[in-house]
Amino acid sequence: MLVEILNEQGKEMSPKCKELALMAGGSHYPRVGGDTLEQFMRLTVEECIKILQKREVRNSNSARLILKEHFELEKSQ
Repeated sequence: MLVEILNEQGKEMSPKCKELALMAGGSHYPRVGGDTLEQFMRLTVEECIKILQKREVRNSNSARLILKEHFELEKSQ
């Protein structure tokens, strides 16, 4: 499962990523591959579009920072 693979690599999913994974896979975290991974990707892209439409995006760097903040990815670096 996606969460177990990330944990093996010493990484944790942010709460927002976990929420999208649950939405894609129902009551379980998605397995890597197949329709579930595609659904997870679609939900993630839709979430990015929704967030960027709400914020003033001046350039690609500001978009990157907005999305990293939203998905709580700054902590992992």
